Amino acid sequence: MKPAADDAETSNPLDKAVAEAPPTLGSGCLARYDIDAMDDTLGADFSSATRLLLVATESPKDQPCS
Repeated sequence: MKPAADDAETSNPLDKAVAEAPPTLGSGCLARYDIDAMDDTLGADFSSATRLLLVATESPKDQPCS
């Protein structure tokens, strides 16, 4: 006969999770993260976003040849 399983072993592993999803706006197909609610405590760092956008949208003629 098999010993009874401990309650901790049979509990939902998501109950032990420490990470939480950021707040969202909308629902269904229109669901999106609430950018205003995101901050350093959620691991969101957008300090380089403007520079990344500028680099990503540069035309090839603006970039130096290597």
